[in-house]
Amino acid sequence: MISSPRVLAFEQLVVDWALRLLDRVSQNELFKRSSLEEDQAEMESVGPSNWELYTLLKLNVVTKKVYFSHVKTLRILQVTLEKLSVLAVGDEVGYARVTHERVETLEDTDSDLELFRRRMGMRSYLKQLKQNLTRVHASKQAKEASRLKKAQ
Repeated sequence: MISSPRVLAFEQLVVDWALRLLDRVSQNELFKRSSLEEDQAEMESVGPSNWELYTLLKLNVVTKKVYFSHVKTLRILQVTLEKLSVLAVGDEVGYARVTHERVETLEDTDSDLELFRRRMGMRSYLKQLKQNLTRVHASKQAKEASRLKKAQ
């Protein structure tokens, strides 16, 4: 994490940008030669006897698996941020529900362990976002109250 998340609209913009960037990189570089399934099939057919090619294919397979995992996490975060944008700032129960429930269609087939690991990976980010949303909201209210007080 480079910075502390503060504004939902900006976070949504950043996640959308990251997904578009990853999509462009995958089209231009990662999947230009072959798909994950093709690399796995080729790796099985080559076997460890040709260790140079096997190692290269293994690297490709792992890289593509990491790519898919990151894209899935970002898509889940994108949906979560969209759901959070309609909640009231102080809605603790709603925030907990949105950040911990399964995201339909994206996580339907994931195991509880995968779901747990993904949420723990996003835990710090979501915690900071919640704290900062509350802090920014309180600051805006105080500023507005001060402005109204001066106007009277």
